[in-house]
Amino acid sequence: MGKQEIYDAEWYRKKFKKKGSTVMSAADYQKHISKNPLAGKKKSTAKDYMEQELKDSKLPYVRELRFSKKRRFRFDWAIQTVICKIGIEYDGIFAAKSRHTTVTGFSKDQEKTNLAQAEGWVVLRYSPLNYKNMMEDVLEVMANLSK
Repeated sequence: MGKQEIYDAEWYRKKFKKKGSTVMSAADYQKHISKNPLAGKKKSTAKDYMEQELKDSKLPYVRELRFSKKRRFRFDWAIQTVICKIGIEYDGIFAAKSRHTTVTGFSKDQEKTNLAQAEGWVVLRYSPLNYKNMMEDVLEVMANLSK
């Protein structure tokens, strides 16, 4: 059994233990994933896509950057170079625990964006409908700021 398979089996047990459901044995879990090749595999998400785009671009980026000393706000990703400071946010409005769909959460996001802009950051926000435009937007901002 490989390391990833062990991790998946442990994750599966923990997930169902929390819900109070019957716990599947490691052997049963292995049978389950052998019959269902996608079981136990992480689904690709918009955030995964965005992260891969940043990696492929070879731009110097950081995940979860705390950009201000005033508040504990963090960007999902940040690109900070001599010519620019770009904060990138993904608002996952379809997630079960999305704070972006509540009035309080949306207001905190606005507060975060306003603080970042006041401190000289360009903030790019994305949703499930427009996240594939991220790299085009980043390159456009960088080109405009380098003029």
